[in-house]
Amino acid sequence: MIWNETLQREIPFGWDLKSVNDIATSYRGVGYTAKDEKSSKDENVVLILRGNNISNGHIVYDGNTVYVDKSFVTTEQEIRKFDVIITMSSGSKEHVGKSAMFLFDSPHSYGAFCNKLTPKKNYQFFLANYLHSEYFIKCIRQFASGTGINNLTNEHFNKTVFALPPNKVITDFNMMVTNIYQQLGNLEQESMKLIALRDNLLPLLMNGQVTLNSCLSHD
Repeated sequence: MIWNETLQREIPFGWDLKSVNDIATSYRGVGYTAKDEKSSKDENVVLILRGNNISNGHIVYDGNTVYVDKSFVTTEQEIRKFDVIITMSSGSKEHVGKSAMFLFDSPHSYGAFCNKLTPKKNYQFFLANYLHSEYFIKCIRQFASGTGINNLTNEHFNKTVFALPPNKVITDFNMMVTNIYQQLGNLEQESMKLIALRDNLLPLLMNGQVTLNSCLSHD
């Protein structure tokens, strides 16, 4: 172990001091106004995820959704597997810094009060875990305090430094957790399919177009 003056604690010998910006690239979200909002039934629209769609490290899809024309979304604002969405601005300090990693490509995008972090190769699982660490959340709370609307900037990611293990440790860690995250991704996709099925069947059940028995007969 060796003493690190910046962190004010000992870290393992051979570990480097790095920041979020050293292991990921940050992209600001889609800007739009109320007049730009569309219906989910309109053509060529995309769902915009916001801070309220992030809960306990996961993306949640509730009824409070916003759609805009796909032309608003740049290539950099598309969401790919292992991208992380993080809340950058909110009226509540407790919401700033909430994040969730995508375990598969998403057809959606994200709003201007959020950022997308695209991890560099091999750092996806380390980044996701670090963003949920008590240390990172504590740093974020300090940065976001004292303003009417709590804001993070990309510069704050340079200030949230941590001890990064050598490549071999990162590789060994990835080997241990890859299968776990793969299973989580499969479960999330199954959950999304069930939610879509529920949303399609519920109106039909409510107006009597189908009955519970008729739904079960297809199993």
